[in-house]
Amino acid sequence: MASAFTIKFPKNNRAIRTKVSICDKNNKELKIVEGLWDTGATISSININIVEELGLIPIGKIKTSTANGVCEVFTYYINVILPNNLPVKGLLVTGTNLGNVDMLIGMDVISMGQLSIASDDNTTVASFVVPRLEMKDFIDDLKRMDRAAFKNIGRNDKCLCGSGKKYKDCCWDKHHR
Repeated sequence: MASAFTIKFPKNNRAIRTKVSICDKNNKELKIVEGLWDTGATISSININIVEELGLIPIGKIKTSTANGVCEVFTYYINVILPNNLPVKGLLVTGTNLGNVDMLIGMDVISMGQLSIASDDNTTVASFVVPRLEMKDFIDDLKRMDRAAFKNIGRNDKCLCGSGKKYKDCCWDKHHR
């Protein structure tokens, strides 16, 4: 079953942060934290302070690369509930000193679905859906829009690119290959 959420932020936001519930194996909410969506993180991570507060028991260790170099960290299984009650069960996370960040939501979660981020001068909108709806290719979209714009122009009309030349002497070859 598909599930999604969309969050709007004021202005041109530089970070996507959402409330996330960390739950036990029965999905009983243990703590609500702030999750920072990080496409540079391979695996999700929770701050070691939260690990200690919740008394999580490590299930193993892995080597991980951070901005401070390579280190060995403990791993934990948690259940997470993202905005709009979107569940992620049995998520393997590392326990790391994340400074003032509660949780990094990494590519292990992001790749379960489709994340879209768009900004203008007033708003940043982040939307996430599981499962992915379609593979989006903006280049193909632009090519289709470009072809559609030039479809009804005559060879001797002024070119739509703004050059002032006739279409046949300007962009004709580009659109008729």
